[in-house]
Amino acid sequence: MATINFKDHFQRKLLLTASLGLLLACTCVALASVLPLQKQMKAQQANHLIFAVKTRSMVVDEFLAKATETALQITSRTQIRESLEKYNNKIIDLAALQHFSTPKLQDALNLSQFAAGISRLDQQGKPVVEIGLPAPEIFRHLPDPAMTTPTIRGPVTIADKDYIVVSAPILGRDGALAGLDIVLFTASKLLEITQDYTGLGTTGETILATFPQTGPAHLFFPTRSSTRADRIALMFPYFSRATTAPSETFGTDGTGAILLHETPDELAAYGPIAGMDWGIIVIMNKDELFGPITRQVLLIALVSNFINTMTYYFAF
Repeated sequence: MATINFKDHFQRKLLLTASLGLLLACTCVALASVLPLQKQMKAQQANHLIFAVKTRSMVVDEFLAKATETALQITSRTQIRESLEKYNNKIIDLAALQHFSTPKLQDALNLSQFAAGISRLDQQGKPVVEIGLPAPEIFRHLPDPAMTTPTIRGPVTIADKDYIVVSAPILGRDGALAGLDIVLFTASKLLEITQDYTGLGTTGETILATFPQTGPAHLFFPTRSSTRADRIALMFPYFSRATTAPSETFGTDGTGAILLHETPDELAAYGPIAGMDWGIIVIMNKDELFGPITRQVLLIALVSNFINTMTYYFAF
């Protein structure tokens, strides 16, 4: 029967215990070094969505500003405004008004890249001149007399195409309301923004929607994935509340301009459109968004753990 060498047994057990302790210590050191790095890298990926919202919001702002400017230019044309005032005062008849105004409004329409139709209403709210695509009946009403600036509504679908509606009051020489121009602009530029997946991988997409203070939110265009619309719609109540109490539910980009919302599967960044009840959401699957970071951090942790283990091993 073999005799147990208690000294060797003790040394082996001590070495095993020390090795396990060393491995545990090295693992803790590695994790302590890479976890802050992982958090920082994830924040950088979230900033990627925030930047996407900001850049897309700028394009929407520019489009709306250009549409408003175009409507104001049409409304402020002196000669056709004066002819409308003459018609309102019964100095000329409808035929004379249309004969004079139609070619000038057509010229204004031709000069705009996105304008698709102009409907001019008189002082009583009746249509007197129409060029291009006529405005839907629901928009054919005069604004409150105190309203002197254009209003933007939409999008509205006409013959399977989407349009933005800009209603611009026509003010007479005395500042009183002389009529209204309703200008339709094709929403193709806005659709182009939502279908630009640059930097958003295979799961990312841009959502443009209305978030009214009352009533449900409305998605402007179909989502990239037909199965995703319902999941995105579940986020709408959060973004609707965000306009009044963002600090209660959301992280921000540091300025409060862009809000972040996280679900178990996705991360979304939201930004409002100034002066509108519109908002832009850029959303991406977290596995795709953070996948490269997870793999990179795991590799760093393994290498760091190996280096630390070897350092401690040779130190002993």
